[in-house]
Amino acid sequence: MATERISLDGDWRLRWCDAGEGEEAGWPTTGVAEEGSIPACVPGMTHLDLHAAGEIPDPLVGRNAEDLEWMAEKDWWYSRTFDLAEDRIGDPVEVVFEGLDCFADIWINGEHVGSSRNALVGWRADITDHVKAGENLIVVRLDTGFRWAVKQDLSRLLVTSGRTDRDKARAYLRHSQFSFGWDWAPRLVTAGIWKPVRIESHRDVALRDLCVRTRLGPDGEAVLTALAELEVFGNAEKDVVLEFSLGDAGGTSLRYTLAPGFNLVTHEFSVAEPILWWPYGLGEPHLYDFECRVLDRESGAELAADGFPLGIRETQVAQEPLPGDEGQSFTFVVNGVPVFAKGANWVPADSLLSRVTPEKYHALIREACGANFNMLRVWGGGTYEADAFWEACDRLGIMVWLDFQFACAMIPEDDPDFSAEVAREAELVVRRLRNHPSLVLWCGNNENQAIYRGETGADHTFYGWKTYHEILPRECAQLDPTRYYWPSSPYGGPRHGDSDIGDTHSWQVSLMGDAPGGLCDYRHYRHDRSKFASEYGFLAPPVRATLEQGLPQDELFVGSPSWQFHGNRFETGIPVGGAPTMFEQAFEKLFKRSQDEMDLDTFVRLTQAWQAEAYRYSLSHFRRRKFVTSGTLFWMYNDCWVASSGWTIIDYHLRRKPSYYMVRRVFAPEMLSFAEDEGGLSLWLVNDRVHAVDGVLEYGYGSFAQPTTDLLGRADYVVPGNRSHRLLALPLPELSREEKADRFYWARWLRGGEVISWQHHWLTPWGDVSLSDPALKWRISAGPDGEHLLEMSAERYVWMVEIGPTDELDPEDNYFDLSPGQSRTLRIYGPEEAVKQITVRSWNDVLQKRA
Repeated sequence: MATERISLDGDWRLRWCDAGEGEEAGWPTTGVAEEGSIPACVPGMTHLDLHAAGEIPDPLVGRNAEDLEWMAEKDWWYSRTFDLAEDRIGDPVEVVFEGLDCFADIWINGEHVGSSRNALVGWRADITDHVKAGENLIVVRLDTGFRWAVKQDLSRLLVTSGRTDRDKARAYLRHSQFSFGWDWAPRLVTAGIWKPVRIESHRDVALRDLCVRTRLGPDGEAVLTALAELEVFGNAEKDVVLEFSLGDAGGTSLRYTLAPGFNLVTHEFSVAEPILWWPYGLGEPHLYDFECRVLDRESGAELAADGFPLGIRETQVAQEPLPGDEGQSFTFVVNGVPVFAKGANWVPADSLLSRVTPEKYHALIREACGANFNMLRVWGGGTYEADAFWEACDRLGIMVWLDFQFACAMIPEDDPDFSAEVAREAELVVRRLRNHPSLVLWCGNNENQAIYRGETGADHTFYGWKTYHEILPRECAQLDPTRYYWPSSPYGGPRHGDSDIGDTHSWQVSLMGDAPGGLCDYRHYRHDRSKFASEYGFLAPPVRATLEQGLPQDELFVGSPSWQFHGNRFETGIPVGGAPTMFEQAFEKLFKRSQDEMDLDTFVRLTQAWQAEAYRYSLSHFRRRKFVTSGTLFWMYNDCWVASSGWTIIDYHLRRKPSYYMVRRVFAPEMLSFAEDEGGLSLWLVNDRVHAVDGVLEYGYGSFAQPTTDLLGRADYVVPGNRSHRLLALPLPELSREEKADRFYWARWLRGGEVISWQHHWLTPWGDVSLSDPALKWRISAGPDGEHLLEMSAERYVWMVEIGPTDELDPEDNYFDLSPGQSRTLRIYGPEEAVKQITVRSWNDVLQKRA
């Protein structure tokens, strides 16, 4: 092979000091001696190495992060040696870092070879003149960049996370912005060689980049355009053959004469009957094994090769006029099929980014599929995510909306060096990610246009306009012209967030408090006319087992110092001045309870029930508006640490909240729901399948206190493919307040006797309802293929059936209601010993009237 790679992952030595002390001690030349240093693991981060060495406690437990802010002010010195073979001396040699966090200087054998100022993308340097045969020394000095950034002119920059220079400094740094603290994340400013590092030596030819663009022809064939960028070393031309293959699907080849230096080779070929890549729920996310081999034309020797899994698909974003006064659509179209986007916002899965394993990425994407997602939005204050994230999304069919990593801040684009670095970052990111079929949209930033319009007025300079409207779209158009670029999120209309165009961040309830019922009034979402709701959310704590892993045992109660530190700022710090928090309002207005009289278990269950119902209600509303509203990505999917109050449906330790199961049911491909109409209710079926479905609708009502329900109607329906369909109107009788508090409505969508979707509708808030012991009965029996079957029944209404423990058991469903007299059988997955420990309970006890 013309290119040889030597991995430098693994064992390094690490030492820290104040600024300048390492240079004075001669470490660029000598490296850090074993004495006085600690072992470091690369890829890694300084917090992880110090924790492994016993120097610091786990940064994400309790309030430890507060005590570790000193680490952001230090210099961090890494060193190790590597060997280079004699026969590689004279060949071009490069050092390649895939991630240096954040300001870095690099020395090879005591000679400075370059500096990096960006933690979000890789960095490479030519070190041909600095290496020797045998042992070589590499030294890296890192710092977070904070010392430098806080000294810059920050007065002109608006940063929504704070008004002090300490808060604003992040705007100058190309570093994961959330690490400086967010409402859902601790301030934990990191440093480290956080991605792989290697030495590359080249001979004759290097395959620098490889890209394949796909489009669908009118006759059903796929047209593929391969672009190979090659560098020829030396002064002579090189005759080669480029072979492009799709594994078992065949391939093509091209004879080419490469000129000395840089060459761009473009080759177009077609696939007659392609197997297309589809998003989850619409078909198979098929991947071909694409490979490019560069062969010496005379000898046939392989000079270079590269490849990747290739998905053949075509995507657009349709923005077209809608009927009436609804404005303009915002609909993703894949392979000619409009797709309602179902999903949530993704944030880094750990505050210490290098700690996220490929296994955790795969588990999280698999869980997203389990919740019937088809899209994730990678939010603009984190990172561009690891290869393992993208590989999992490609293989499982999860579409990705990717923000460029700018969030909630004006940026110093009037600094030429900053803008040049942004352009370099954009080029590297687009080149790295453009071959992933899961990537369907580039977005300029998170909320910066909306913040500018909302807080500064149009007469103030928008520091960022050139970046989002010139630099980023230019790089995308040049390097990836097949994907849509969207300048910001939210974006559209004079306020950048108008409900009749583009996408919205619909925070009018849980952040703005604009709803009549305050911060807890999720029913206000029935008025939301967003065309694509790309952010909004509701808070809840995780299950107790997760809280126990993040909070000290003596602080495991609501309001403890660690509880507050791990709590969301919009719950624990805003509103201020004695105003009730989101949870306090929910308890008072919806549950008719006081937070002060609750134990931890009751607090957790009620807040989790509120979050689950809020997501059910709001998501059902958006789903019923299918293709008037064309997507809903709630905030947010996953956590970066143990959050005592978090927006997520799955927590830091991958335990599902009750809202996970509620979202799974609402995002099901066939979803039945009640809508509140003037004078009554209506029943709707959302059909995400591309073909029509038939079924039987049964509906009726019941009493919470009685053991039977009444059937109001039964009818057959055919619902068109990829549509939301209103099945019927259901007028409500005149009922007293007491009668409403004792009545619920139910509906079931069946096919062949099997319940496909079901729904209950209560007429009053939880606090008006008094539930008695439901006499819930259950038993476990053996099922096929090692499964177990859980059979349940109850005499009276069951609210929130909870099946546990779930660390080892995976129930087919959880946290659901049962009507009086209803029975249900679920599959339970898990080892035999765990099945023997299963528990089943209802939450009726927390809605029983208290003396």
